[in-house]
Amino acid sequence: MLEKTSSASVETPWGQSWDSLFTSLRPSPSDLNTLSSLVDTIDDTLRAGNISHVSLHAGSGFGKGTLIAGDMSLDVYAQFGATFSATSYFESHLQPMLDALTSAKGIRFADINDRGLAIHFSFEGVSVRLFAAGALNSGPKELLAMQGGIGRQSSNTEKRSSGVGSNARGQFPAMDERGIHVETSCALLRVGFIAMQSPLYKDMVRVAKKWRATSDFMVSENRPGDYLLELLMLEAYLGAPVSPPTPDSYATIFRRFLSLVSSQSGTGSEVVADDAMPRSFLSWPVLYNHGAVEQSIALGLLKTGSADHCSLVVVDPAVPFANVATTVADWGEIRAVARNSLSHFQNSELLEQLQTKLNSLSEGMEEVIIGMQQKIAHLQSLEESPRRWSGNIQFKEVHMNGENWTKVTEVELRTVTWRVNARKSRTDGVGYSKMVDISLQRIGKPLTRTIDVDVNFRSKTSNLVFDANNDHVLIVGKSEVLRNRNYPIQITIVA
Repeated sequence: MLEKTSSASVETPWGQSWDSLFTSLRPSPSDLNTLSSLVDTIDDTLRAGNISHVSLHAGSGFGKGTLIAGDMSLDVYAQFGATFSATSYFESHLQPMLDALTSAKGIRFADINDRGLAIHFSFEGVSVRLFAAGALNSGPKELLAMQGGIGRQSSNTEKRSSGVGSNARGQFPAMDERGIHVETSCALLRVGFIAMQSPLYKDMVRVAKKWRATSDFMVSENRPGDYLLELLMLEAYLGAPVSPPTPDSYATIFRRFLSLVSSQSGTGSEVVADDAMPRSFLSWPVLYNHGAVEQSIALGLLKTGSADHCSLVVVDPAVPFANVATTVADWGEIRAVARNSLSHFQNSELLEQLQTKLNSLSEGMEEVIIGMQQKIAHLQSLEESPRRWSGNIQFKEVHMNGENWTKVTEVELRTVTWRVNARKSRTDGVGYSKMVDISLQRIGKPLTRTIDVDVNFRSKTSNLVFDANNDHVLIVGKSEVLRNRNYPIQITIVA
């Protein structure tokens, strides 16, 4: 038996099968319960402090369903509905919530401080950011009627490393009404948009997060944030065949994701594609229509890059004038990292294909060797099996009076069973004798070659030929024999 060479390649770039990777990246039920309980605790604390919010919603990976194992960070949004005031955001919402948390009885929220539009604190190992949010009754298009800028999504809700501005406590960040809605009210729309996607897509987002965590970025500002990864993976996922889901389809989705990232370059608002690559304009008009995007471009709110370059535009599904691609400071580094990953991934696949072919060849060689061994064993058995048999046969009543061929005797020559048959001839003999026909029959599978057999009966030799269409041959016809008398016979395999 040949030993098969084990494959040196793996299904994923991290040495795991896809199913194993998915399982390892999903958060544990215990962590999910911890975060869910914390949301309830915060809600109860705010209500005990007479905060008039309508509801409390989880954001970040936990709220979207893309949380990766080990990530114990949480964004929470207190939605105030019609009472929400962007122009008095700090005085009307942030400060009262801050007071409610610091004065909570029986609960200690550690390291409480306000930075930008959020209250930051920790609780039992969970890092929390608490925002106030309003409700856009007419959806994202309502933002176009507001005055102001487009917010600072890149530094607030997209990346947890910094807040919007670094104002001292009680000092309102320099942001207009529309910008505040973009950072807060629209965050709930982002959460809902990602949360409604399929479980497989969310598994692939976790894979993208692992890719980011295991890649070397020289500059932290060049690391893509969660939301950008989610949108790029959504583009890769929606364009790939995933039914039925297989490791091949998972690999295709991931390759599409890396290809999309590796084809882009540029800095900040000038995110451009290589050479004459077609424009990468990604949008998902679910919460608004294409008209809102066109209006945003016409108003100069949506930056699409220089006219002589092909820009990457990732339109925020919650904000028709926000290009999420601009949250990466320099696409040159992320492109290089993605290209390196794509090259490694493709090389691993090539190695796996070659290994599969090698195993296939090994299996084929094994079958050839087994076949040769079987032929050798057959030849050896032929050599050990006799070519000739000599003995006596007797004819009974059934042979001398039966109309059908009946066995007289059987012998084995050259690993083949040979049967001598007899039957009553059509012409009777005289006295106690009977005329019989005598034949030789080969028993077994049809022949693939011709076999010559010599049969000597009553001092007369008959040469018989057996082939695929002829396995029962007459030795002699109308032979006069006596019942129960011995008659010598010799059967010889000639070739």
